[in-house]
Amino acid sequence: MKNKKVRRSSAEWESLVNRQAGSGQTIKGFCELHGLAHGTFLYWRHKLKNKPASPNGFIALVPQRSTRSLGASNSRLLLRGRGGVEVEAPCDISPDTLRVLITALSC
Repeated sequence: MKNKKVRRSSAEWESLVNRQAGSGQTIKGFCELHGLAHGTFLYWRHKLKNKPASPNGFIALVPQRSTRSLGASNSRLLLRGRGGVEVEAPCDISPDTLRVLITALSC
């Protein structure tokens, strides 16, 4: 019996791509676990990565696992902006300061 093709919206693909990025699983493993075509997943991942900033002023934040172990004293937040600009901030940064940093990095 053939598998029935499921049509997903752009928002559904964005959710899947973000879930895979935060899962710690390989793309291949994630696709197998969720019954997704590997090539289709890669297509959407590339398409969403190159998506222009949202017209409503919000930018997507995608959590990524760190390869370092983080203790309470050295927990840091790394923000990457356009043009390769990186800013490191403490995890207990105030929401107002974080908003200013994100705004500056999204320009």
